[in-house]
Amino acid sequence: MRLPGAILPLLLAPAAFGAPPPEPPKALVPAGWAVAEASRGDLDGDGKDDWAFTLKKPAGERLAVRLVVAFADGKGWKTVVDSAKAVCAGCGGMKAAPDEPVGEPEIKKGVLLLTYMGGSRYMWTTVMKWRWNKDHFPLIGYTNDDTDTLSPDAPEPTTQMRLDINVAAGKALKTVADKKGKGVERPCTMPMAVLRALRLDTFDFEGFELAECK
Repeated sequence: MRLPGAILPLLLAPAAFGAPPPEPPKALVPAGWAVAEASRGDLDGDGKDDWAFTLKKPAGERLAVRLVVAFADGKGWKTVVDSAKAVCAGCGGMKAAPDEPVGEPEIKKGVLLLTYMGGSRYMWTTVMKWRWNKDHFPLIGYTNDDTDTLSPDAPEPTTQMRLDINVAAGKALKTVADKKGKGVERPCTMPMAVLRALRLDTFDFEGFELAECK
């Protein structure tokens, strides 16, 4: 069957643009706040979809932001994280959108991933992985990638290109550029006890300083 040219683009539009982003239940969004990014999936292992999302609203010269994690409890929703410090605004430099939270949530295979991006010439991407454990989210993984945007394929020697920490397993690897600008991966040592003590409900991204991996 031949379709009129005016109808065909309308039929193709959903496939072209994909499904709309998920929207958390309105009961979880306080008045005056807008949802920035949201993800749903099972975080506590009960087979029900939970929610993780960021909120934003104007607050004078800055943007107020929050991270919310809510579990389905059979009767409605139970908020287990409501933090203004786990994400931030205006903390990502030139590479971060000024009107969006820095820290994008994603629920993947029962783990909550928070991805932070920023920088200027040197762009950084940090992914922090949190997994529910009885009554809180401890940190289980951390990955940071650094890229020189002026010479992404030829970083200066000794430049750290990636740091990958498996907090749960107590192992860390860092990738450093050699004289030819190629990445060389090697194990390094981190203070794992400090990282294992981190919990999402009290985590302060802007105040967090990671020790050097030696």
